[in-house]
Amino acid sequence: MNKLDYFSYLVAVGWFFSFTMVGDFFPSELALLIFLFFQILVKGRLLLQPVPKTILLLGVAWLISQVVTDLYVSSPESNFLRGWAAIVFFLIDFAALYLLLHNNEKRLIGFIWFYTLGGIFKVLYSPYPGFEGEPWKFGYGLSVSTFVILSLVWAIKRKWITSLQVLLAMLVLGTLSAYLNSRSLAGMIVISGMVYFAANKPTFKKVILGKMNPVRLLMLVVFSCTVIYSVLLAYQWLGESGELSKDAQHKYDMNKSDTLGVFGIVLSGRSEFMASIPAIVDSPILGHGSWAEDQKYADFLLNINEMLGTARNESEIARSVKMSTLIPAHSHVLQAWVWAGVLGAVFWIYLLSLVLRSLWYSLRFPNWMLLLVLFVGIRAIWDWAFSPFGSLMRLTWAWEIMLMITVYEMGLAHKRIAQTKSNQGIVINRSVRSRFTPPVSMP
Repeated sequence: MNKLDYFSYLVAVGWFFSFTMVGDFFPSELALLIFLFFQILVKGRLLLQPVPKTILLLGVAWLISQVVTDLYVSSPESNFLRGWAAIVFFLIDFAALYLLLHNNEKRLIGFIWFYTLGGIFKVLYSPYPGFEGEPWKFGYGLSVSTFVILSLVWAIKRKWITSLQVLLAMLVLGTLSAYLNSRSLAGMIVISGMVYFAANKPTFKKVILGKMNPVRLLMLVVFSCTVIYSVLLAYQWLGESGELSKDAQHKYDMNKSDTLGVFGIVLSGRSEFMASIPAIVDSPILGHGSWAEDQKYADFLLNINEMLGTARNESEIARSVKMSTLIPAHSHVLQAWVWAGVLGAVFWIYLLSLVLRSLWYSLRFPNWMLLLVLFVGIRAIWDWAFSPFGSLMRLTWAWEIMLMITVYEMGLAHKRIAQTKSNQGIVINRSVRSRFTPPVSMP
């Protein structure tokens, strides 16, 4: 290993340590800022490649929109400083990691290994709220699961395990997460395992993963929906049968929907994101400012319980609403839209398109990282739609984007090779045909 390897791994494992300075401040991010300062003149041209350039340009547009919005609505200084700093450090993290990890798969995977280790240290050093009651969901779950998946990927690369064994391992890990009341993590794990297993089947490759056309796109969408629906049905069966743990069963009973059926399992557990829609409709261009507060939008949560037909106690919901007047936005894209306006949403929509394209290329041109890419990609989509974007997400998204870019570029390279071979075949066939087919006389 060279000095940059050691530096990247130290940054990755050290992210668990932070302190408060306006907002959450991470020394690992300061190290990346210093690295970017010294490397920008040496390797900065790499950031002018299409994907990183687009991300940075859209990110700057998001930042400008946030600044204009905060000035327009007169956001409190403590709020807009945190809001601006979050975007700035996110872009710095990405730019620095791009220069550090680009075209270096070994360093990228090593970074993820050490970042996962840092997640375990985070729990030991500064546990998340709720850790004491549910240490898996609010502590070790994600890091341990990622560690197991990385171990499976390591074994896959060496061809020590089959796709069926991978599927069984993912089902066991997912079932454990569901039992320990981490529903979303369980779904990500199980869906990743099922898709990985299918992607290794010749029929799936031939029928669905050929050259993209409307029919194959429709088949891929149907397949994806079927996998997700089957996982939700399995969880619903466990909940209705009373086979979950005490905490998981209570959560299922409180969040199941009488009106939306199996889909209510997802929507009722993330109902906050629906309360952000009226705020977006009222101010779609500029937004409401960093850490925007408005009681009328928070009160909208009181109506959602009735709309979904859940069994949650209305007094508990009312109490949680009164504890904070923040406009609910339990979603990366909706939070950016509510706070900064439409340009914030545009940034996250582009990142979603990058994740989807990377997943497609990973399936069509499988590589040894496929299982990890599936898990990270599915998790990124979930966070995009149903998780708030906070300080802990900045560095996470930076390396997730790097993983997506890596497999996206690998897929493009495979695509170019396949097109070259196809074109060469056409040339050869035409050459052979010209040798054995007599010329047609012109009239």
